[in-house]
Amino acid sequence: ILVGLYVSNIICSVLFALAFLIAKFVFDTNPVQAIFGVMVAMIVLTLEILIFYKAANVSISGMLFSMVFFIFTFITTILSGGWTSPIMMIFFVTPAVSFLVGGRQEGFYTAALVLFTGTGFKVADQMGIQVFQIVPESDIELVRITIWVISLVVLVSCLTVYDALLETHIKK
Repeated sequence: ILVGLYVSNIICSVLFALAFLIAKFVFDTNPVQAIFGVMVAMIVLTLEILIFYKAANVSISGMLFSMVFFIFTFITTILSGGWTSPIMMIFFVTPAVSFLVGGRQEGFYTAALVLFTGTGFKVADQMGIQVFQIVPESDIELVRITIWVISLVVLVSCLTVYDALLETHIKK
């Protein structure tokens, strides 16, 4: 499961880095932050794979993958507008990733974190608390569609891996 998610995340990261580069020239946008974010994500993902390879411990690596996924989502949401961030959509898939790689307990823990942080973002928004917004206004919709596609790919990847596991166990 974890290897499958690592592979799909690497493929997605490479494809989105290319898409952002193409968007720079085709749509005359300035996706420097997005390209930087993808590069940071690829470096962290590479470190996670190395830890997985060296530690040879699926449960620790799964927990690490799950928490890093959540932390990246949290940080990028803060940096891109909080409650109104186009990144908020990816919170929807964060518990699915945790359930798949970390099991039921990790999934419930992450779901609680998502509920807590999402509620915190909404309360802060209602109170008028300003958060960072590093995404230029002209790129918000590009980021929104990109996150929508990433969320869909991650969710489909998780469900595909889960379905494959079910079929394997049913055949035995």
